[in-house]
Amino acid sequence: MDMTTTTNRIAHSALVIALVVACGSIGLAGDGSTLYYTASAKTDGRGVVRSLYNVRSLAKSGSAASAARSFLSAHTTALGIGNVTLGTEQTVIAPGGAHVRIAQVHRGIPVYGAGVSVATNAAHQVTMVSNATIADIEVATAPQFDAQRAVILARAALHTGDRAIGSPDSASLVVFRAADGSDHLAYRVTITREEPAGDWELILDAESGAILQQQDMFVKYEEGQRVRGSGMVYVTDPLSSARQAYGANGFVDAGDTDSDSLNAYRTRVGLDSVTYTGGQFVLQGPYCTLADIEMPIDSMFSAATPDGFDFTRSQQGFEAVNAFYHITASYRRLLDLGFSSDRLAAIRVDPHGFQGQDNSHFSPTGNWVSFGTGGVDDAEDADVIWHEYGHAIQYAFAPTWGGGECAALGEGYADYWAASFSRSAGAWTAADAQFNWVYKWDGHNEFWGGRKLNDARTYPFGTLSAHTAGQIWSSALMSIWNDLGRDVTDRLVLKSLLYLGYGATAVDAAHAMLQADRDLYNGVHIATLVHWLGSVKHFIDPSIAGGSATDVEDDTVMPQSFGLAQNYPNPFNPTTALPFTLASAARVRLAIYNVLGQEIAVVADADYAAGAHTAQWNASNQAGTAVSSSMYIARLTVVPAAGGEPMTFTRKMVLMR
Repeated sequence: MDMTTTTNRIAHSALVIALVVACGSIGLAGDGSTLYYTASAKTDGRGVVRSLYNVRSLAKSGSAASAARSFLSAHTTALGIGNVTLGTEQTVIAPGGAHVRIAQVHRGIPVYGAGVSVATNAAHQVTMVSNATIADIEVATAPQFDAQRAVILARAALHTGDRAIGSPDSASLVVFRAADGSDHLAYRVTITREEPAGDWELILDAESGAILQQQDMFVKYEEGQRVRGSGMVYVTDPLSSARQAYGANGFVDAGDTDSDSLNAYRTRVGLDSVTYTGGQFVLQGPYCTLADIEMPIDSMFSAATPDGFDFTRSQQGFEAVNAFYHITASYRRLLDLGFSSDRLAAIRVDPHGFQGQDNSHFSPTGNWVSFGTGGVDDAEDADVIWHEYGHAIQYAFAPTWGGGECAALGEGYADYWAASFSRSAGAWTAADAQFNWVYKWDGHNEFWGGRKLNDARTYPFGTLSAHTAGQIWSSALMSIWNDLGRDVTDRLVLKSLLYLGYGATAVDAAHAMLQADRDLYNGVHIATLVHWLGSVKHFIDPSIAGGSATDVEDDTVMPQSFGLAQNYPNPFNPTTALPFTLASAARVRLAIYNVLGQEIAVVADADYAAGAHTAQWNASNQAGTAVSSSMYIARLTVVPAAGGEPMTFTRKMVLMR
């Protein structure tokens, strides 16, 4: 970072003068440990600027990262980074600008805790700087033992064995400056244990093996505090995960007993915001709370650590964790699709209720779900959990739900919500009978026959029971799902519920789906909807929907403005849709940028007619190589064919692999 140009000397002088004026007569000599504050800066005892506040640098073209690098280069002396090596930056785009963090390295090895953070506004003006770099490092770069030995030494220091929780033990080389100012090549070792309880970080000298620093990284929880935990669940159900039929060796309920097979197909998952109370962690999060509401009586399931919710299916805690996880996932699905509900976020869940019967239900009055325990415990099957939550969605989105054909529609909607989730897991193909089953673990066995998603019957429902008639509606929705995909169909189904009220019929529901498509996508999927809801299932006559599908789409009201809608799903993996609207014909360029401002892919570059359009991005760069998890920016540039200034629209997207 050594800078000798006249321009940089002038810039540095200006910065120093500003600080001196602000600091007045404060002496800057000392050992560096004393900090001095003014309204615009923090300096240490050696006169090194450690923070700058309310900065307004010159606006820069290019990216936030380049603006940050330029600022740092201009002020190397004041910041004390002349002999400091800064590594790769990480940029976070946020409302109001960006935040660029650059870690310090020494001969390629990270320096523990050292680096700079530079904030910029939308004009790429630097607004604040935090400087935690370490100068004049003197240390060897060849360790005397390897990382595996470092882990063994750290375990010995903690008097613990090799049984990790949450994540495996790990060790990596760092340069560490001790409190006495000495520099060490060291190993940073992380170990998470129940005994001694802690998320331990140990810094070991890489030459002598001495412990230089030891600390528990666990947050010290306060009563009622929420933290992220983990536990064991069935991601869908054990039969789907194993691609086995009920009755195969080890794959039977057998009175709720364990088997090697059933235990093997559990998966450790994150549990969103478990709550610390009374010295224990309980299944109470922002989107659901476990409660004992109905018989049989349950104890409240808890764990000593947030990662301690490990149960097998023979233990009552397993159903509690499974229900908590899937209901949280179901609500998060709503959020990903752009929907939310205070009522749903406050739902209560009884994992062992319904008086122990082989059934489950949702209470609209009490806003709680109860899962039965007869046969296969209902809360062991994700389909049952998502189905009952589907009923909760109906009452949250349509508070006057009831009357008309709502009973049959409700069962159909709920079966759809369950099937949309489980089919997306990809365990079964269209060639498998289970592809069209709901409740593959709880049903389709000696306890009951389950339900199907390929019912060939058509509307009207006639004298069919609500559960049977519901299969006709769910089969139509899943046929649409097969054509349009999960994300589009889920959004249409959720949106359609908002149009419905008391006394709704299946005809109303079908028209609500069409209206949802017009409102969400300017009717681009009308043809598919009319085919399945009209021509195949007879909920509506195609002519009632506006004639042929082409006629319906041609009659769709054209958008009145240009714009780029939020991608969906978001976060996504690996494909996301990017809807945009054109009020008139235009030249369109839709490109993807990384957080460094570098263009990595172009998903649309052509002339488009007026209307609603959707582009797809598969999380690959222009060369076809998959990109890594991160935030990305979609940038739409529109040049109207009739003339006028180019328009630009951007959206932030998050890829989570």
